[in-house]
Amino acid sequence: MSKNTNCMKGLRCPKCKQDDEILVWAEMCVSLTDMGVDPYADSTKNLGGVAWNETSTARCPGCGFEGTMRDFVIKKRKK
Repeated sequence: MSKNTNCMKGLRCPKCKQDDEILVWAEMCVSLTDMGVDPYADSTKNLGGVAWNETSTARCPGCGFEGTMRDFVIKKRKK
C-alpha cells in the first residue's frame, strides 16, 4: 500500500509502482495579458483553483506510463 496520507493517498503508477508524483492535465484559471500567462495574478484569486477528476489525463514522470487518473488508483486485492 502507498505510504502517502494526503493528496496522493491511494494513488501510484500501475506500471512502475512509484508513488511520489503524478503529472495531471488539469484546468485552472490564469491571467492572460500581452506579457504572457500568470497563474498567480491577484485577479485569479478565489476563482476555483485547480480542477481535475478521474478521467483527467495523467502520466508517471518516472516510467512514462500514461492513462487517466482512474488508472493510478491502487486496486484492492480480492480475497
